[in-house]
Amino acid sequence: MARLALVLLALLVATLVAPIRGDKEVLVLVENTNYASTHSLFFAQLSDAGYQLDVRAADDKTLRLRDWDTWIYSKLIIFASAIHDYGGAVDSELILEFIDSGHDLLIAVDSHVSDELRGLIGDLGVDVEPKGSAVRDHVGYVQSGGEVDHTVIASGEYGAIDGLFSSGPPEASTVFQGIGMSIPSDSKQVLNALGGSSTTFSALHETAITDAPNVAAAELALVAAIQARNNGRVVVAGSTAMFSNAFWRGPLQQHLGTKHAAPGNRELCIALVQWVFHLRGQLWTSGLRHHRVGETQTPAHYRVSDELEVSLDIKELVGGVWQPYQATDVQVEFVMLDPYVRQTLSPTANGTFSTTINVPDVYGVFKFVVDYARAGYSTLELSEQVPVRPFRHNEYERFIPSAYPYYVSVLSLMAAFVLLDFLFLYRK
Repeated sequence: MARLALVLLALLVATLVAPIRGDKEVLVLVENTNYASTHSLFFAQLSDAGYQLDVRAADDKTLRLRDWDTWIYSKLIIFASAIHDYGGAVDSELILEFIDSGHDLLIAVDSHVSDELRGLIGDLGVDVEPKGSAVRDHVGYVQSGGEVDHTVIASGEYGAIDGLFSSGPPEASTVFQGIGMSIPSDSKQVLNALGGSSTTFSALHETAITDAPNVAAAELALVAAIQARNNGRVVVAGSTAMFSNAFWRGPLQQHLGTKHAAPGNRELCIALVQWVFHLRGQLWTSGLRHHRVGETQTPAHYRVSDELEVSLDIKELVGGVWQPYQATDVQVEFVMLDPYVRQTLSPTANGTFSTTINVPDVYGVFKFVVDYARAGYSTLELSEQVPVRPFRHNEYERFIPSAYPYYVSVLSLMAAFVLLDFLFLYRK
């Protein structure tokens, strides 16, 4: 009894001492303390949204992401482009494990990106241009206060990502200064949230453009959004300056003469943060419901050729409120090794998706499967196993219409046999 009391006391002490993980706790790793003033508007936006920011130097020797099996933070922001070694117990392998466990990461780099961060971003499926490269635009550059710098550009090439821009992309262009990235053309998890215009390219500093490796606008990504298979999210921005106060405030005049009362940086950065922190593009479902047409209860099994009704409710998180989700590309499959039936679910105004399917004339163990993956939205994976049995002996039709000719032939044969017997026996 005394030993049990000691064990309980130890557990209580460990609970009180151990850090408590919450969805609002964010670790921010910065390169130097200047970010607290140069990016104060961005950090204030996060604080106003209720996030508890722990701003630390990236090489702080006391850094920890995890305490034994408990993650201390639920989200991570890295604004330390040139950092070569993290402090404390943090390294790239731990950050990847952090993402694999379903947590979120926001990284912003620039032309001084270190090999450490290049490797981490490469493991996430995004290729960063060589160190020292910069995105340039000799047509769409931005000038502020009479200064001209062709590496400060304005781009309005926002990606068509419904989950990221719930009410449409920003109307104003985003001011960008940093390094370019490229996304593999066959990637399904990595999305181009902001690309360059037709005159934007990437090249090394102080090198003739004809001699430097460069990336054209068609392949250039300025901001990449990554939706992991476990619904963890990552945003990689090629510019730390785009989050700064100077790029949020404006006004900035584009070389083409367009006057921006304010650039689209604030709106874009807020959208990126809300998306990566699962406040946008988040789907929820109540699960599958299925029964025979005309019934309401789910039976223990189905019979071949049954007509079934399948439905589920899907909600989308919009502005912190769950609202009915509307889409026309949600499908359900009836699978036994291979799909025997694949049907598109019809939506209603209240977010209920439903359809009717016919059980194939094959008995065995089937599964209802919904595997919904749409760019910018969290994935939905549902499956439910159901047995399908054949007809019982007393469930077959007694008279089959297609067999009527055979019935008539049998009856005619019997009638002919009786008539022949009658004539044989009674004819004189």
